[in-house]
Amino acid sequence: MYIMGQTTLKKLQQADKEYKNVHYQQILELFKNENLQQNIETLY
Repeated sequence: MYIMGQTTLKKLQQADKEYKNVHYQQILELFKNENLQQNIETLY
């Protein structure tokens, strides 16, 4: 059970990381034209 739990946790963490990365990229795209990338990067 423990090993299965660890695997599930790792998958969830990986999915979370990928989601955040995609979300971050989308936000950068939105603001690219406004030249606010530095502002966004400092927020994160």
